[in-house]
This record gives sequence, C-alpha cells and structure tokens, in this order.
Amino acid sequence: MPFKGLGWVGRFALALALGGSSVVARAADVRTTEVETGGLSATLYVPADGAKHPALLVLGGAEGGRDWARGVARKLAEEGFVALAQSYFNGPGLPKALANVPIERFQRAIDYLQALPSVERGHLGVVGLSKGAEAALALAAREPRLRVVVAASPSDVVWQGIDRTGGAPASSWSFRGVPLAYVPFQPCAQCRGLLDLYRHSYPQAVAADRVEGKGIAAPVLLISSEQDQVWPSTAMARVLAARLRREGAAVVSVIDYPTGGHFAFGLSPTAASAKEDTGFGGGTPDGLAAARKDSWKRVLEFLRAHD
Repeated sequence: MPFKGLGWVGRFALALALGGSSVVARAADVRTTEVETGGLSATLYVPADGAKHPALLVLGGAEGGRDWARGVARKLAEEGFVALAQSYFNGPGLPKALANVPIERFQRAIDYLQALPSVERGHLGVVGLSKGAEAALALAAREPRLRVVVAASPSDVVWQGIDRTGGAPASSWSFRGVPLAYVPFQPCAQCRGLLDLYRHSYPQAVAADRVEGKGIAAPVLLISSEQDQVWPSTAMARVLAARLRREGAAVVSVIDYPTGGHFAFGLSPTAASAKEDTGFGGGTPDGLAAARKDSWKRVLEFLRAHD
C-alpha cells in the first residue's frame, strides 16, 4: 500500500511515439514498455498477440507515481486491453505536489494511446482510483474521445490539491492554464482523520466546479464503499450518479461495497495488504477481498460492454 509510513496529514497533505521509449520486459502474453518522453511519464502494457485492442488510461491516487496503476494496467492487458499506467505527479520529470495538475497531461496520454498501432482507433477509456478517479472524471468532461469511464472511490467535485511541501492551497487540476474551482479544506480542530476533514469541508462544495457532471457522454461506472475512511465515496458517488443521469449521460452504473473500504477496487490482496489497506482506507479485510474479486469481474464486464 503506497501510504505506508505516513501520518494521516502526510497522506493527505509525447514526441508522441515509441521513439524515446524502451521495451524493458516481456512476461507471458504482455509486452511492457517504459515511456518517458514528450511530457509523458508512464508504463505501457500491450497484449503480445499482434492484434489491435481497446486502450485504457489507468490512474492511481494521492500516493503519486504509478505503483497501483502498474499492477492494475498489467492485469487489464492480460485481459485483452492495451493499458497505460500514468504518473501525473511525483514521478520522473513531474512536480512533487498534486496541485494544478494540467488536464492536458492526461490528454497527452490519450494522444499517445490513440497513435499506437496496437490500439483500435476510437476505443479509448480511463480507469481511476480515488484522486485518480477525480482526475478521470475531470478528463472525461473535457475529452470526447473517451468511450468508457471507471471511477473507483470517486468524488463528485474537485478538491483542494495535496502538497506535502507546505505550498499555498491550490486546486488539484487546471485546464488551459486556469485552475479548476475547488473545495478548500476547512480548519477542523476536532477532525481525527481524513474522512472527518472531507466531511467537514464538503459544505463548501457549492462554490466548486462540479466538472464531473458536465459534458460526460461516455458510460460511467462508479465504485464506492459506505465504510470508506478516506472520504465519503458512497455519498459522493450517489450525488454524482444523480447529476450525470439528470444531465443525460447514456449509462451510469453504481456499485457499493459496504465493507470494501476506500480500496474496494484493485488486485486481489494478500492477508497483509488487506490488513494494511483497511487500516488506512476502512472496511474489513474480508470485505475488501470480496469487493475486489467482485468489482474486478464487473469492471471487465462493463469495459467489454462499452469499449
């Protein structure tokens, strides 16, 4: 789990071509390529059958880097998708803070995927967890090329960015050089963890840019948990789903796992990782394991139905 060793405040707090990339591994039926070029820092996983496949951008959360995204992207490639695990901050050549991250950074990843000979043209999607889900939704609102969106532990608004270096408060995302309006964190002496802080700050959402409810034409799958101890993903997923349906989204599906916790979607956990993930993200180890098994199957079904 990427948050190991941090306190809760710390946790919170393309020449677009294969030129410049290097194939570093081949395992089973998946080719792995590290991509550090054209402003793109990512790992590409391609089924090694020589055929064309749908493509997915995979975005992890506030840990930065792409450890979670790599595992999920590789598994998706084993299931027949070209998958790109992208670092969008705290990676090679990227800022350390999750603050005013340009949506264009994700659009460059979409450009890269679309240009690959292994990708079926027009078959593009995005999968994100936590802050990666927030990013995926903000991207989908501005990127008509996406045909499917999976947002696990999502938010219905843009939140204040996370800067562990102590920088000034800022939006998490920007577009065309303009920060997206965001919900700022409110002082909260009584807060005992992230969930308290997000709940305490959420009333300020009236002034935020609810970008996830605007302009998303792609089918959306939301995954949440009532026992999420990072932020109220179930409540925010319900608000978001209602907004998307009201604004004419073609398909909106919501899956809630009461005891899955914040990390209810991902690879099958070990006993140790389930204990660690639920210790920070809520839920129970058995609930998390069951949620991941079921949500993985249902995500694949959703992706295949809408790719």
